[in-house]
Amino acid sequence: MKPLKLPLRLILLSAMLIVSIVPIGLFSYWTIQNALAKEFSAVNEKHLLLAHNITAALDRYAVDAIAVFDTGVLQAKEQHFHAEQTALMQQLDIEAFAKYDHNGALNEHFFGNKALTPESLNTITIEPKNADFKSSFSTIKTIPQHEPVLYLYRQDSQQNTWIAAINTSYISNIQMSISFGDKGHAAIVDQQGAILAHPNKAWQQQAKDISKISIVQSMMEGRSGVEQFYSPAMEADMIAGYSTVPTTGWGVMIPQPTSELSLKLQDVKQITLYVALSCLIIISILSWWISGLVVKPVKQLIKMTQDLSQHQALHKVKEDNRLVSAEVGSLIESFHEMAIEVDKGQKELERRVTERTEKLHKAEQKARHLASHDQVTGLPNRIAIREDAQHRINKGEKFSLLFIDLDNFKPVNDQYGHQMGDRLLKAFGERLQSHLGNKDKLARYGGDEFIILLHTDNATHSENIAEQLLAHIRYPFSFEELDISIHACIGLVQSVEKTHDLDQLIHQADLAMYDAKKSGKNCLICV
Repeated sequence: MKPLKLPLRLILLSAMLIVSIVPIGLFSYWTIQNALAKEFSAVNEKHLLLAHNITAALDRYAVDAIAVFDTGVLQAKEQHFHAEQTALMQQLDIEAFAKYDHNGALNEHFFGNKALTPESLNTITIEPKNADFKSSFSTIKTIPQHEPVLYLYRQDSQQNTWIAAINTSYISNIQMSISFGDKGHAAIVDQQGAILAHPNKAWQQQAKDISKISIVQSMMEGRSGVEQFYSPAMEADMIAGYSTVPTTGWGVMIPQPTSELSLKLQDVKQITLYVALSCLIIISILSWWISGLVVKPVKQLIKMTQDLSQHQALHKVKEDNRLVSAEVGSLIESFHEMAIEVDKGQKELERRVTERTEKLHKAEQKARHLASHDQVTGLPNRIAIREDAQHRINKGEKFSLLFIDLDNFKPVNDQYGHQMGDRLLKAFGERLQSHLGNKDKLARYGGDEFIILLHTDNATHSENIAEQLLAHIRYPFSFEELDISIHACIGLVQSVEKTHDLDQLIHQADLAMYDAKKSGKNCLICV
């Protein structure tokens, strides 16, 4: 069998194309994968951060609503309920406030639309009565010819039930403020998976139950993260960051159709394909030309060989031979230079990839830091301290929790401005931190409130540390030529074995702190 003989130019062209296809293919694959990673990274960072920010705002709203409601109940029980308290409740979207006796019959209606507080509790369904006399939010309730409402309720020691009807306008405004892409939005559900706020206003009006959707079930379980699911409202596969409001159990998700991510990626694929094809065409043209340069001296060599075989003059052969040697040498030198350039190009590409990876890593670290730290003091924030405390509870560790609130901080802001107030908060945090142990954790819980987790459950030791902190706080804070003196109240509570309710633990410390304020401020109350 005779060996297959192919033209040298075709062999060289084929070899050059094969060698070129490998780096072009790898570069195209890297470009598409990098674009895909960026899109999903944006979801993980932006969507999840938005979900955490909204849950933080809703948690603050729920805490404020409970505080105002509890104050209204206290004033009503003491028969001091006045117009200022009504106005304060209405500022938090409380539309009606009433009291029911132990049989569930309406005893007294203080203000608002009576249709929202019916004659009997039997006509509305709320969760079982709270034996701890704590205020709680009901699930969303639909009322004929009225927007759905939430009920804030509590039972007192005389078996009376106090109820406030709250509209969801604040929650709806937060939901409507989030919109991006073609169909990116926010959705908020109650603790049972019924819609509180949603782009589909018909579903919102009906308080539609969407608890069977997987991501809603995850929120009902108190989890947060990123998940893909099918949205019946949008009739599309979605990817969303989601989180849960700690105080109420409401769920917040920031979904976006995966088709939008795919559409963006499709543009990248098309561009990458065009670039790859263009490169191959250019390389094909160059390869054909270069292979011609390679073949030309070979043909000349064949010509010289034929001349010699035909007994041509020897000096012509020598002249042609010198010419062939020069062309071959130039060709070798050209390939050598080309190899050097290719190597440089690959190293430059690797360097840029490394730099981009480092930048993305730094950006990710910065985003994580911002999500878990207070921007004013640089201390861990509410989310971080709650995660730390819950982690210790889950591990069965015993610790002490200090709830600290500054006395008369508002006058500092009023007299010197919020910038000075922020400087004072930062200096206050630095002073506390300098007198804590390595295993103790300090965080700004919100406003002028701080929480400390002491790595000890010894009551005497914890009280001594708290008293020392109060003593250090009394020293004036110096800012240039200005000295500011400020005090604080501390509520102290020790975790006990089998403690699982973090909210109750913080609530006890908070109540102890308020008892300290009532006792004359600048003091410590231990539970």
